Amino acid sequence: MKETFTREQAICMFYHQPYEKEKAKDLLKSVENIYTEVCYKDDAMKPFLCPVEDVITFGYHQYPLEDDLHA
Repeated sequence: MKETFTREQAICMFYHQPYEKEKAKDLLKSVENIYTEVCYKDDAMKPFLCPVEDVITFGYHQYPLEDDLHA
């Protein structure tokens, strides 16, 4: 079974930080401020940052928001 990571978990993985909800919020704000998105190509365990406009152009996958998984 394929594990699903949230956007919040992915940003912590990217920065090699343990997942903490508040830490994730702060990290996500910082990447949004520079118009980047945390995404992945083939392996959800390998998050990277890319410009927002490149997500669709290059077919990168976005992580679901934590709230979306609990809706």
